[in-house]
Amino acid sequence: MNAPDVFTKNWKAKVISLLVAMLTWYLIADHLSVDEPQYPIPGTVAPSPRPPSTTPPALDESLLAPLRNIPAP
Repeated sequence: MNAPDVFTKNWKAKVISLLVAMLTWYLIADHLSVDEPQYPIPGTVAPSPRPPSTTPPALDESLLAPLRNIPAP
């Protein structure tokens, strides 16, 4: 078997296997490229300033419902 026959014999199967290999490589590389979240190391980052609150937070009646006494039957 000479060199040109290596590339031209069963060329359809070789092209399909190359496409499958490239697709598999792309899918694996795509999932590996997910960035891990970078969390700051305590003590190395200055805290972000919070704007002063002018109004107190409102208490909603639905928040107070679990604290009310249930009437006895």
